[in-house]
Amino acid sequence: MPNRLANSASPYLRQHAQNPVDWFPWGDEAQKTARATQRLMIVSIGYAACHWCHVMERESFEDEEVADLMNRHFVSVKIDRELRPDIDALYMQAVQIMSGRGGWPLNVVTLPDGRPIYGGTYFRKADWLQVLGQLQQLWQDDPEKVMQYATKLHEGLEAVNILPSPRTSALTTTDLSDRFDSMQLHFDSRWGGYGQAPKFPMPQLWAFCLHYGQLHQHPRALEQLHHSLQRMALGGIYDQLGGGFSRYSVDTFWHVPHFEKMLYDNAQLIQLYAQAYQQKADGLYAAIIQQSIAWAERELKLANGLYACALDADSEGEEGKYYVWTAAELQALLTAEEWSLVAAHYDIGGQGHWEEGKHVLMVVESLEQIALAREAEVEDLERLLATAKAKLLAARSQRVAPALDDKALLAWNAMYLSGLVAAARALQSKTYTTAARSLAAAIRQHFFRSGQWYRMWSEQEQIPAQAEDFSFLALAELDVFELTGDVACYKAAVALEQILRERFYDAEQRLLSMTPLDEAGFVSRQYEKSDNVIPAASSVYARLLLRLHAQSGLIDYRNQAEAMVLRILSQTGSSGWLYYGGWGQAALLLQEGMEEVAILGPEAAQWAQALQQPYQPQRVWAWAVDEDTADHPLLLNRFRAGKTLLYLCVGQSCSAPVESLAEAQTLLKRS
Repeated sequence: MPNRLANSASPYLRQHAQNPVDWFPWGDEAQKTARATQRLMIVSIGYAACHWCHVMERESFEDEEVADLMNRHFVSVKIDRELRPDIDALYMQAVQIMSGRGGWPLNVVTLPDGRPIYGGTYFRKADWLQVLGQLQQLWQDDPEKVMQYATKLHEGLEAVNILPSPRTSALTTTDLSDRFDSMQLHFDSRWGGYGQAPKFPMPQLWAFCLHYGQLHQHPRALEQLHHSLQRMALGGIYDQLGGGFSRYSVDTFWHVPHFEKMLYDNAQLIQLYAQAYQQKADGLYAAIIQQSIAWAERELKLANGLYACALDADSEGEEGKYYVWTAAELQALLTAEEWSLVAAHYDIGGQGHWEEGKHVLMVVESLEQIALAREAEVEDLERLLATAKAKLLAARSQRVAPALDDKALLAWNAMYLSGLVAAARALQSKTYTTAARSLAAAIRQHFFRSGQWYRMWSEQEQIPAQAEDFSFLALAELDVFELTGDVACYKAAVALEQILRERFYDAEQRLLSMTPLDEAGFVSRQYEKSDNVIPAASSVYARLLLRLHAQSGLIDYRNQAEAMVLRILSQTGSSGWLYYGGWGQAALLLQEGMEEVAILGPEAAQWAQALQQPYQPQRVWAWAVDEDTADHPLLLNRFRAGKTLLYLCVGQSCSAPVESLAEAQTLLKRS
């Protein structure tokens, strides 16, 4: 019989609905049952695209012996980490305190009140049985000892929230440069990225390098940024046939990925490649943007206009099976001429080889190099390769595809919305502008119901939106406003900021709580500080505040952002901005100051599109074609009938308006 997860809106939880384990979803029922029976709880956390989550399910949670032990002595709770990042953060912190590392699946044993006593990640069946047996015996024989350990671990969780005293002096250029100097020691100059395997793209880190390099004309920052983007784009971490990036590379040279594809990674990477294209018009970047958006439209877009979370790493129970090729398969599908080019381009049999005769496509020899060696035209090779890739993609589409995690999350859709805006701006694309407008409308329609925002689009589960949902959505609304001039988006960003300020901002910590401040019953409140694969809601919020300050002139926005940045500055340590890329961007906005561009008049839309194309991270934009749509602080009382004008302002000081696009371009280049 199905367990309690059968009707969940989460594909990950439904995957466990037929387990013999008597799973509970997270909620009051599980906690009341644990308290009433005085049984320890097992809290098992994962997500639909997680390979090792599937492995542990097959080995343990589908096993009758394991299920019998869990059902007799424990209350077992399954959590989709993507629905409840706050709970995941709590128990991940506990496991990191205990073992110094973390990951998924995350498996924690707790007291009936939810306080953790033991945890880890993936367990083999024998190890899992042994751990559970020992903990159950200890709970039966000496519960006081178990509770003492829970108390000690809880004290450790609370201590993590204690930050050093915030800086009282203002941020300086040296603060920024010293931390960049520390960070760049970790760069991989050969293969791009930073550190050793496994390698994650970490878009916020490279967005900081782009921002810092542009602002300070720092060649090392820009060189490493572009080198990293190029290596990732040519590697196996990028799907050379279908577009889109996998989560990370298991090696140092971006060849073999962990094959799951996440919306949040691709949303951020589309935005990053778009901004990099604005700074350096590399055709490779344009192709990556276009192919990645096409992939999301083809494989993640839902019928309601929202985007699903992820594609699984596995198909037919095997990681990467959908994506890899043998040389024989490739040769059978292609003409001799196509095979010759594909074999050289992806070095089939050489660097492209993975294991057991399988290849992960990775660009090893460029078309320019092949053309030179063969005395051929690059354009001819491009056409031949396009034909070959189309054949391979068509053949691949006949395979059993990885499972789709079809839930739609507010924060991740908001991140993708910002990616579409960046792509529209960089590539001057009306198609992407239209797509951004459509997604913004779908987000409002499906995530806002009965006066409340929800984290997941679902008819049966109502999970309230969390801090990261509001932060990413507010920033995305501001992005859409600057692109389209729709002042309703600006007002939406202001309203969302107010929710964050009232419900999530802890004035003592100077950070956003991951759960509402008025929500009781949590073992330990969590404050996400560092920017990981998804940036911290607090660093997103700090950037939002600084942009709203520039848009509105209200000093409270800036003061709050400054307090947050100074609070986190001491956390950055010897690694500099390595795990604080979003905070580093906020620091640049704060320390270097921002400029406001206001465009008014009948040609405002054309001017805004042309003038926003270059990379200008320190500027905010407001524009309107007529006085009736100019309900915005930067636009009020500045219209002149029949004229298109541009004002460039810093704080309360503005240049004289210019009246032609050429003058506007000159003014913005000169400032």
